[in-house]
Amino acid sequence: MTNSNAVPLFEKKRSRNFISRLIEDGVKEERNETRHSTNINGQLYFLRPGVLEQQQTPCILSDLSTGGAFIKSKNHNLAMQQVYLMLKDVPHKFLAVTIAYSQNGYHLRFPKRLSAKVVEMIANGQASQLANG
Repeated sequence: MTNSNAVPLFEKKRSRNFISRLIEDGVKEERNETRHSTNINGQLYFLRPGVLEQQQTPCILSDLSTGGAFIKSKNHNLAMQQVYLMLKDVPHKFLAVTIAYSQNGYHLRFPKRLSAKVVEMIANGQASQLANG
């Protein structure tokens, strides 16, 4: 007896996790929030295919908003990857996805939006206060 409701494996759709949803959406100008220009040094942490330990590369946060950021980096092999962004003097790491590369940098999208207050504090150099409140 066969199950007539069964769907063959090749017809099943892959589940869409947050990374695949962000990558498939591409880079679109859909910002309603303010972009803050910055010049903050940081590090990007990522996994390289075939390498078991985490890699890192220096970067500069060029601008920041509640939904994403633009970073400058000399590493040109990070497109469409999950990364962690660590900024100098900021006591938090930010999960992001590199969704595109342009003009010597990467467009990042955060899976969970940052609050406008946090973005303003980072942009204004008040990030050390984030640990206190």
